[in-house]
Amino acid sequence: MKFALEEGKLRRKKVYVIHSLFEGDETDVEDIERGKSILERAKEMAVNYGVDLETKLLVRGRNV
Repeated sequence: MKFALEEGKLRRKKVYVIHSLFEGDETDVEDIERGKSILERAKEMAVNYGVDLETKLLVRGRNV
């Protein structure tokens, strides 16, 4: 994360952070909340670096 933020700052570019989880029996509410927390920490770090950051939490569907 630090490397990505340093590069974003150096190049004056937006940084994108994606956290992906499985859906269904493999993922519970605690997993989702933990994922959200991880992305919130990334946003806080980006503010400290002065970097524009976009986050996305993906909860993927089951295979057909």
